[in-house]
Amino acid sequence: MTARTPPEPPKPPQYMSYIQQRSPQFKTHKQSNHLKSALGAYIPSRPGATAPELWAYELKGDKYEVMWHIKSGTKIEDLPWSKHVYQPYVKPHVPCNCPNCSKS
Repeated sequence: MTARTPPEPPKPPQYMSYIQQRSPQFKTHKQSNHLKSALGAYIPSRPGATAPELWAYELKGDKYEVMWHIKSGTKIEDLPWSKHVYQPYVKPHVPCNCPNCSKS
């Protein structure tokens, strides 16, 4: 009987997030998009909103190192990745006889 080599174990997840308000607080992510989605779920998406304290880690060699530390109160416009800010809905203007419409 010949000895067989064991199968390769899966690679450890490349990213990890820490969110104090979440249970469990630490979660791993295979892709950076998954990491951003996990963090973004705890950030309000309205103008002037601020983020809670969040941590993002990346696997470097055999340990996780801090990739981003988002301090509490950081405006969503200042996040290290683009977070879409949803502007309030404005009803489209129908041409009429108002001063703005009569200028043209």
